[in-house]
Amino acid sequence: MIYRVLHRQVPGRYPGGETLPFRYVPLTVEVRINGTHGTDKRVSVIHYRYPSFSPPDTTTLNTLIDGVVAGPLSAMAQLCSNVTRWQSVVATDIAAAGGVSVSRQLSPQVVGAQTGDPLPGDVNFNLKKATNVVGKHRFGELFVPDLTEDHESDAFIDASYLGGAVNLAVQLLLHQAGMAPVVASKSRHDFYTITAIVFDNIVANLITRLIKHRRHRRRH
Repeated sequence: MIYRVLHRQVPGRYPGGETLPFRYVPLTVEVRINGTHGTDKRVSVIHYRYPSFSPPDTTTLNTLIDGVVAGPLSAMAQLCSNVTRWQSVVATDIAAAGGVSVSRQLSPQVVGAQTGDPLPGDVNFNLKKATNVVGKHRFGELFVPDLTEDHESDAFIDASYLGGAVNLAVQLLLHQAGMAPVVASKSRHDFYTITAIVFDNIVANLITRLIKHRRHRRRH
């Protein structure tokens, strides 16, 4: 079953050590949510478009972080293992190199709500961000990590989990600090309006992502 809910960049490095070039996206703020699951890092990234060519200041980015913590992050934490802890949020204007950036350490940390044994690290819950363009760039994705075994059976999520998924989808569609949620493409230097959040009840792992759930479709 498919569910549809309508509606300054830090340089990295190549494996050889060379610095990755900065990739801008106009009118866009990147929000990085950083956490851990035991000793493993967890990072989720979402993007927002500001409405004019006047870049956001630190007050606006702090307001954006407030909204992300209260909205998408809190909703995502409801789906995660209580071993998972979200420790910081960084909001950065990526319209140009050296854009305004605000980093906040969360105190208290945001802790996952689900008890029970977590599933393997390559198993996630996948929400697709449908946009107003066509072709292979139509979708963005958000992967929710650290599901627990209590809510999964033979790679299917149970119904009790899906209510929380709907809440997360709604939060991902909301404007924050006067900014609209978007899918940002650093390779194309563009952003796309999100028109819906789409998900189903099949968990995403290395197999189901590559074959687009084909193993389970054969059963129907």
